[in-house]
Amino acid sequence: MTTAPAVKEKIPFIKSSIPSSISLLAGNSFWSLIGWCGAVILSFVIVPIQIRLLGEAHYGLMALLSSIIAPMILFDVGMGEATVKYVAESIGAGDSLRVEKFIRSTLAFNTFVGILGAMTIVLLADVLARRVFNVPPESQLMARQCLYWMAATWLINQIRQTFIGVVTARQRYDLVNIGNLLTQALIALAGVGVLALGGGLLEFTQAQAIAGLLAGLVWLITARRLFPSLRFSPKINKEAFRRTFGFGIWQMLNNMGGILAGQSQRWLLGVLLPLAAVGFYNVAFQISITIYIIAYRIGQVVFPAVSQLQGQGQDERAAQLSMQASWMVVTLIVAILVPMAVFAEDVLTLWISPYFATQTVVVTKILCLASAVGAMLAVPNFYLLGTGRVRWLAGLSFSQGIISLAGAALFIPLLGLTGAGWGYSLQTLAQLTMLWMIWSRIFKRWMSAKVYFAAFLGPAILGLLLAGSFMYLREIRLLPIAANWMWLAVETGACALFSLLLLISFDIIMPGGRERRVLLRRFYSSICLRVLKLKERFS
Repeated sequence: MTTAPAVKEKIPFIKSSIPSSISLLAGNSFWSLIGWCGAVILSFVIVPIQIRLLGEAHYGLMALLSSIIAPMILFDVGMGEATVKYVAESIGAGDSLRVEKFIRSTLAFNTFVGILGAMTIVLLADVLARRVFNVPPESQLMARQCLYWMAATWLINQIRQTFIGVVTARQRYDLVNIGNLLTQALIALAGVGVLALGGGLLEFTQAQAIAGLLAGLVWLITARRLFPSLRFSPKINKEAFRRTFGFGIWQMLNNMGGILAGQSQRWLLGVLLPLAAVGFYNVAFQISITIYIIAYRIGQVVFPAVSQLQGQGQDERAAQLSMQASWMVVTLIVAILVPMAVFAEDVLTLWISPYFATQTVVVTKILCLASAVGAMLAVPNFYLLGTGRVRWLAGLSFSQGIISLAGAALFIPLLGLTGAGWGYSLQTLAQLTMLWMIWSRIFKRWMSAKVYFAAFLGPAILGLLLAGSFMYLREIRLLPIAANWMWLAVETGACALFSLLLLISFDIIMPGGRERRVLLRRFYSSICLRVLKLKERFS
């Protein structure tokens, strides 16, 4: 213990004092929201262009091929999340040598996994294109060639994720979010650029692979600048690898369940319905998941913060931080997703086309409401990850995946595209069970059931009631159809603001409401301070 101060003095990237939890959360959330806004704008502009340039069938094929690649994440055995946890924990403990061991071991492993995964995609490309999915004969050769380039993209992404994880563990969410946004923009613009010049789906995937390689080099430079005294050459360290692999194997199972929950609808649609149905579902899912990503991004900033607090032995503080962040996330996400569900048809009509809106409006509403309920577990997920309870997450995600797959298999043959939405929404049953387990086995020692469940269930239940009420008003024409983007922005903005104010006002009478209002004021003040600092920087 007497050597700890001396150790910290030798490590320039470790601060001598930790900022207040709320200030740190607010700052990182601020940058996460900036990254989210940029990603939304980028997606808003790019997706309609992709659909028009590729056509509905080839856009559906692109979505299907992307879903084929998604299970390849299992090859990394959850090492990315394990690295974030143990690097952040080592920073909290002031041990630079251990930080370097974890980084180099992960880089070596991810390089190996990237090569293995790329070879697997190449070997399976012909079978997937010709026999597994409903790909028309005239598109099978192109699909196989696209998978070859996606194999190269997979290798690049695996190596790049190591460097992104290093920056995340350092809690530099300004760099993480701006870097991710620029990476997405570079890859998206490269793909659209070749389509605009007359290229097809094959040239689209080629351009995205090259852009991903350039982005990976930038992430390497960024990680080295944050840790200039550490080596980044790949090398397995037995102790570091044993710890990350032990953590990561359970995270792999967690990812496996997540893939089942998130991709099974696309797979079944690709088998049972024409390729265009996959594209319809993909757009509907993208609308709901775009909003849900806010919850994911704020929850993500809790992950390394919890690991760092655990490294300092502050378990209660980590739990309180997670619960406070959860209430803010659920309230915000519900307030945004309610108007998105209510005005889904208007959004789809103006964004894509009236025909697209007719095909996807119902499934879009279902997915938006399911995501609003699912937001309850966004922050708790990262709390469990940050405290090393990966087995819990593996059990949860497998339950979600099995329920979602079974629901989709049952409902798609009966209801078609809408059945995919209902199958996906069933996984919220597993989420509610996990919330109970987290309180009864962990949080119970620090907070009452009334305070805990009021923070989660209160905004979600009220949000569903609000959504139903607004949909009824829309049905009887008291809420008019938006004729243009300006009117749609006014309607959705007013609906979101009304929902947010009602949710916050309702929370006043809920257990723990007074403490949450104090938290909200502190969080708001911290965000305002960040905005002022950013304004001064660019003025």
